[in-house]
Amino acid sequence: HAPPTTMAAVEAQTSFVQKKVGVIGSGAIGLYFGARLLEAGHEVSFLCRRDAAALSEKGLSVSSVKGDMHFPPKSLRIFTSSDDIGNVDWVLLALKSYALEDAEKLVRPLLSPTTRILAIMNGIGIEEVLSSKFPSNPILGGMAFACINRGDPGFVIHSAYGILQIGHFGDDQAILEEVQALFSGSKVRPNGVVHPSRVQLLPPRLDSSPPAHHTISRAPSLAV
Repeated sequence: HAPPTTMAAVEAQTSFVQKKVGVIGSGAIGLYFGARLLEAGHEVSFLCRRDAAALSEKGLSVSSVKGDMHFPPKSLRIFTSSDDIGNVDWVLLALKSYALEDAEKLVRPLLSPTTRILAIMNGIGIEEVLSSKFPSNPILGGMAFACINRGDPGFVIHSAYGILQIGHFGDDQAILEEVQALFSGSKVRPNGVVHPSRVQLLPPRLDSSPPAHHTISRAPSLAV
């Protein structure tokens, strides 16, 4: 269950504050949730490799069961080196788990003392590793129960579901409210979990039996 709504959360939802977000790992998950943060009105910078040219030339397109989106090239901030992005308020980390050892050199150029790091990654022990690398920055872990795939370069397909469950590694409800406010204005409604050690590996109920290609994008260390 999501934590109770407090006055701080209500105020965060009613008074929009644009945040700077850096997406590290611009695959299907990074591009989709980055696009939703663009939808919410934030300044989003994408660290890209494979799709950098296509995004710069054609923009970012998302075909989604929650509403299609297209962002033209001029509206996107596309980078091939994290050294060029600058400090951000939030890092959305969506690397493959085997690339976790690369996280430090990719993420550190984006950090200020107050930067929050949200990891939506497959694997066990992600938050522990990130906390050891970035002990001064709040670390959050997310589970995305969604069917999200890349099509052609610069094109993302979101075909089913969309639950995003988030826990803070330090169990701070105020920071959970911050991430809920971050996505307000988009079609993503994160479920904040006050006690992340109690997060279940599966949500209480999905809408129907998942299609053959359905996968859970995250096997969270918060659930062990």
